[in-house]
Amino acid sequence: MSFMNRYRLLFSATGSPAPIITKEIVKEVDFDRYWFDIAVPRDIEDVEMKNLHIFAVDDLQEIVTQKSSPKRGRGKNGLFDGKKEYNRVSQVGTDSKRRSNSLRGASEEKGKRVLL
Repeated sequence: MSFMNRYRLLFSATGSPAPIITKEIVKEVDFDRYWFDIAVPRDIEDVEMKNLHIFAVDDLQEIVTQKSSPKRGRGKNGLFDGKKEYNRVSQVGTDSKRRSNSLRGASEEKGKRVLL
């Protein structure tokens, strides 16, 4: 399994009852690595090593909990507000369409000037 030490990104999701990537397998390298353990229970043993960043499913849940707040698509109570999100997405689509039409018109105009 020493091949895994050559890659910056690693995703692991097995059904193993115990970690399959242990401290003994992981080697020190001179570049940053980002490993994602999406298995339950974890596939990657806790390893403290320079340039190795391990993200596990339970870490992701903690991040989601920390980031949860009333914001885009959510009402005052923090719950999803479908109507608000639909209106936001519709507005983004409309703005994109306007920009696209504007660019198309500008390029057609330049094309006509070049031909003349």
